[in-house]
Parts: sequence; C-alpha cells; structure tokens
Amino acid sequence: MKSQRRTQIVSRLRWFRRCAEWRPRAEIGLVPKGTRGLYTLLRECPRGRFDVVYVGIAFGATEGGVQSRLQAHAKSRRKGKVWSHFSIFEV
Repeated sequence: MKSQRRTQIVSRLRWFRRCAEWRPRAEIGLVPKGTRGLYTLLRECPRGRFDVVYVGIAFGATEGGVQSRLQAHAKSRRKGKVWSHFSIFEV
C-alpha cells in the first residue's frame, strides 16, 4: 500500500485584531463596549516605564467586555488606586 504524504497548510498567525497600549485611565470611556480580549493594568514608573499590576481577560458583549472590566477595576478598593494606565489586546 502506498503511503500518502500530507502537506501542511501554513497561514499567517494573527493573535490580535488590534491593540491600544499604555493608555491613561481617563481613556477607559474610549474603549468600544463589548470588546473581547486581554487587558493589563499598569503603574507608571520613573523614566516613562510601566510595571504590570494585573493581567485579565474579558469576554464579549454578554459579559460587558473590556470597558466594563476596566471600570470595575477603577472603582475597586483593592486595585483602584494602584494602576494609572492600561493596555488592551482585542481578539
């Protein structure tokens, strides 16, 4: 019996549709509602650097998306005053 050789289909890997990095907290309202993806809460350090405070995931419209998660973190007693910026990565 003759063996068949399969060829692998290779396509470009795209992890994120779009992203917004190092945005100040004041811009939470600019994030489209229902955005699904990953987000990070960041603390600004000297010399324009950032430390990661928290990494989270937000699901789409049924859960409110990234914007509602960022708003909840901004109101949080635990994390509310710790972070100054955020980054989002839409999937």
